[in-house]
Amino acid sequence: MKKIKINQEKLPSYPHLLLRAISQSAGEEELYLVGGVVRDALRDKTAHDIDIAVAFDAIKLARKLARKLGATFILLDGAEGVARVVWQGFNIDLADFHDKSKTIIADLSKRDFTINAMAVNFSCYRNGHGEIIDP
Repeated sequence: MKKIKINQEKLPSYPHLLLRAISQSAGEEELYLVGGVVRDALRDKTAHDIDIAVAFDAIKLARKLARKLGATFILLDGAEGVARVVWQGFNIDLADFHDKSKTIIADLSKRDFTINAMAVNFSCYRNGHGEIIDP
């Protein structure tokens, strides 16, 4: 497994209100930016489709986030734990780890495309730096 350092300059730039709402909604829950949003960050692009993976309760987290932002909540797949929050041109998809995986590494190993199998812990926004997890 590869871990690539990423600093503040490489992190996608999102509105402070959005980042704060995601962080507050999650509380102590570990969140991971996954897939295309990571790919785009490496290419110095800011994605408007933001995929976030969590260990569990992604739907509950999405509802909470939508309330905080005054945004639209859309249930995408109740059985798989996937929901979308639509806010000011951003689609934030929150999903439980695939197949009830217990770790982000296990989740990434079950993703369909290599580019989707990369993640960054959301705490990088609080710390100003982090690592891209690339199994």
